[in-house]
Amino acid sequence: MGEWHSHPRGRPTPSDQDIRSQFAISNDKLANCPEAILVIIGGELKIDPQITICVLSRECGLIKLISEDE
Repeated sequence: MGEWHSHPRGRPTPSDQDIRSQFAISNDKLANCPEAILVIIGGELKIDPQITICVLSRECGLIKLISEDE
């Protein structure tokens, strides 16, 4: 469980709101999802798309699996 969205013509950097919302999911015991996945696609989507994939874990915090936002 998690979410994906795009930042057209922008960097695929998670915003503070993105991080807060995914941690809210991972910390919600009723959701029963201790690791939420966040995927953001950015850049010039038709020419040079960039991607960031993160796991926001109840126990381990923010884990960037793939990051083209640096």
